[in-house]
Amino acid sequence: KMLTDYITETADRINSKSEARVINLAAPENRPDESFFGKLDSSLKKNTAFIRKLRNLTESQKISLSKELLGLNLTKYIGEVAGAIIDAKMKMSDVQCAIHICSLLHQRYADFSHSLIDMFNKYLLSKKDEKISNASKYRVDLRFLGELIAYGVFTAKEGLPVLANQLSILVNSDRDEHNYLPIIISFCKHCGDDYTGILPRRFRLLSEIYGMEIPKSQLLHPDRQKGCRNLLKDYFNSVVKHVTSSHKELKSMERQNRKIMQSKGEISTERKEAFEQACSAFQKLSSSAAVLADLLDEDLPEFPQEELNDDGSNVFDIFNPMKDAEFQYDGDKTLFEDDDTRCFYETLPDLRAFIPGILYRDSENVTSKDDLKNADTGLEE
Repeated sequence: KMLTDYITETADRINSKSEARVINLAAPENRPDESFFGKLDSSLKKNTAFIRKLRNLTESQKISLSKELLGLNLTKYIGEVAGAIIDAKMKMSDVQCAIHICSLLHQRYADFSHSLIDMFNKYLLSKKDEKISNASKYRVDLRFLGELIAYGVFTAKEGLPVLANQLSILVNSDRDEHNYLPIIISFCKHCGDDYTGILPRRFRLLSEIYGMEIPKSQLLHPDRQKGCRNLLKDYFNSVVKHVTSSHKELKSMERQNRKIMQSKGEISTERKEAFEQACSAFQKLSSSAAVLADLLDEDLPEFPQEELNDDGSNVFDIFNPMKDAEFQYDGDKTLFEDDDTRCFYETLPDLRAFIPGILYRDSENVTSKDDLKNADTGLEE
């Protein structure tokens, strides 16, 4: 069912883009003449109110915004309209609404797509060392740009150079730290089929097992997809190197802490916190790398959960040294198999409660004399 659902969703998405692209690419020959706009509302109040709404664009407003747009003459405000759309703090769920609005604007106003691409160039990255001020917004904007090309609001000649430049800047400026990994993953997830032609590995394998074909995007020729595919795979290789080096560093910290535990019996709070932070960072990085590996149909190296010490013994948990004790059982937190066994060894009963006093009366007298003797010498028997 997962595979059939994916095939259906993919086919619907490809068909929707293809149909819209045909209409949008034919827009220059089908736009209304000037007399058409004379019948629409050109008032400053209505147009500026619409532009304000675009800055807060959401999917829930799709119908109302579309209806309002079709009744306005925005000829004199196209620059402001394009700026408002770029300024909008959209979520991923709002992108389809934005594409629909942009398609309507592109089909009516010849200057819209040029104004919008200029706004993208103004607000997106322009050089390698430039930092992204709002990663969440940039992640949405990059997908938005890719979708506008796929839907034909931008021609390939207009949009592809801008998109290629952004991807190149991202990859070339993030080969070590991989701070932009979530952005790359998002692009591959939403636009990968259009620009790389790669199917996620899990679905490719399922399609081979069940003999079911998954539709593929026809936006770009495979030769044009190759450049984007190689760029992203090159980035993935740098991520693999990062994961591998992080794993080695983590294991080195673990060995050092283990030696300290064995020699001193405890680990300092600072070392413990540093190790926990390193573990958390590694888990986050390796999880993201696994997602990207699936999206790009690449292999990710497996790291063993346990390694051997220099002396051949197994690694143990430095923060819970009793975990691998000989008699330790899963889920137990003591040396003993159960509470009854623990009580047998740890709880010592008072025998006087069970033995008649006459049987230990002479023993008490002897003990009293020994106590006096010991009190004089200060020595214990």
